[in-house]
Amino acid sequence: MLINYTSSKIDANNVITEIINNEGKAIAIKADISKTEEIKHLFCATIDHFGKVDVLINNAGITIYKSIKDTTDEDFARIFSINVKGTFNTMRESSTRLAD
Repeated sequence: MLINYTSSKIDANNVITEIINNEGKAIAIKADISKTEEIKHLFCATIDHFGKVDVLINNAGITIYKSIKDTTDEDFARIFSINVKGTFNTMRESSTRLAD
């Protein structure tokens, strides 16, 4: 299992430890899913370690806790880049890898 994270390597490693302690296999990779090159690295690292991708679970998402009148264009762009573009990026890369 690959655990992708963006903020806390310690938290990601805690998840990895729990998986390994329950007889699983896992690695953690830091990647911003809104960035195509980081997604490519994420999938390459996964395939290098595990040989293939079996399942993709898109569970990354952010929100900014502001009223809509206080939400800036930059806030909206960041939300969109993770919640929509990031999901698209991972699905596209996954489908490319499955086709290989």
